[in-house]
Amino acid sequence: MSARLRPVAISVPGKLLLSGEYAVLDGAPAIVSCVDRFCDAQAVPAAQHSVTVTGPEAFSDAFELVNGEVHWASGADSPARQMLATLLRALPPVGPMALTIDSTAFYSGKRKLGLGSSAAVAVAAGTVLAGASGYADAMQTIADAHAVFQGGQGSGADIYTVARGGTVLYKRPPTVPAIYSSVSWPAGLIALPIACPVAASTKDRIRRFARWREQHTDSGHAVAALGAAATAVASVWRRGDAPAVLAALRAFTQQMQSVAEAANLEYMLGGHEALTELARAYDIVYKPCGAGGGDFGVALAVDSQALADFSTAASDAGFDVPTMSVVGNAPILRSVSAGDF
Repeated sequence: MSARLRPVAISVPGKLLLSGEYAVLDGAPAIVSCVDRFCDAQAVPAAQHSVTVTGPEAFSDAFELVNGEVHWASGADSPARQMLATLLRALPPVGPMALTIDSTAFYSGKRKLGLGSSAAVAVAAGTVLAGASGYADAMQTIADAHAVFQGGQGSGADIYTVARGGTVLYKRPPTVPAIYSSVSWPAGLIALPIACPVAASTKDRIRRFARWREQHTDSGHAVAALGAAATAVASVWRRGDAPAVLAALRAFTQQMQSVAEAANLEYMLGGHEALTELARAYDIVYKPCGAGGGDFGVALAVDSQALADFSTAASDAGFDVPTMSVVGNAPILRSVSAGDF
């Protein structure tokens, strides 16, 4: 390990979970793609240790590492500080440093957009900490720190996707480490992210899903059907068959709605139901991204004019069609640099 802290900066993208939500918790495959919104982080040598976070949950604080523990000068605590402290304990800097993190692109005002901001912060912070002090591989450490932040919930798909970039096929089998690989974006498939006006709580919906699984012995059949539908999406995605992907996504979403109704997940609330009805008028596929209930959805089509007409209609109906793109194939860790400050 290097004995001198090196300046390092990185930009890490957000993500949208396109298929496999909830089913991924039972080992089914998920398709996750990055978007061109970025969390920026940098670590530079300084007179003392400090962290500055810019965004709705902004804070700036000095800290000390004492016997491997992080002591904040202000004494304040929060889930974000706990995640950063976990990273700092595992990846202790070799010299005093100023760590800065900016995740404002993941918010609209103070509303979280649901693009995986905590995953992007964890990957960005962990990567610059590792790079600044010369640690070889920090991926498992980053995943573990984010799991602490999530209270042990979630699949980890967002962490591995934003670290890899592009589009990722992700599985989390129950007895082995996560399996993930880059997959090509199907030729001719067009995606349009739509921001819903309400922020959704992924943690709350995962807890509801877990309670339903525990309390209803017959839930296994519905979850198995959901997993089969997610597997079908992954299979045609890897073949690159865009029309078949649309058909498989439509079938997965229908099965997901059935599970959501049984488990009281409120999957289609927050604007998703209205957008689904609107998409039917243009013969395109619309679905919530991730846990549902708000945040983001995505419209998918092979007909660019139909998607453009849907976009106009969604805007006219008061929905936010942001200037944001699903990245598809491009690896998108936007920049990594050392010694350029």
